[in-house]
Amino acid sequence: MVSNLTKLGVFGITVLAALCLTEPASAHHGWGGYSVELNESMTVTEVRWINPHDIVIAKDASGKEWRLLLAPPLRNRRFGFGPGTIEVGDVVQILGAAHASRAEAKVHVITRKDEEVYRYYYDSGLDSQERIGGTVQQPRNNK
Repeated sequence: MVSNLTKLGVFGITVLAALCLTEPASAHHGWGGYSVELNESMTVTEVRWINPHDIVIAKDASGKEWRLLLAPPLRNRRFGFGPGTIEVGDVVQILGAAHASRAEAKVHVITRKDEEVYRYYYDSGLDSQERIGGTVQQPRNNK
């Protein structure tokens, strides 16, 4: 006869194993929902140098606030993007892929005063468009 303590232990191990198997799938949101082309001039209102992604909060010309997702901090620093690169009050041109249902975007390129200051790079060194076989177009100037 199996004791209640043994049953509880087996149940606990089963639940723990199930959680371990599902965690990697939910650990990263993926970029699948980011499919609407975004090419906008925005004013930076906040910069968050944090994991898992550096984040820029900015407002477009209509006053709509955007959450702009960049690459992970260590990768950004490796490719020369970090504190001091852009600051609150900067007017920047954003080229990226917006989420279909919220004011959030994966940023491909940021330019300021016609100078590229950010490009989304993967660890391999490919940028976000080269990785999928495309090319990053130059942002339009919406002055």
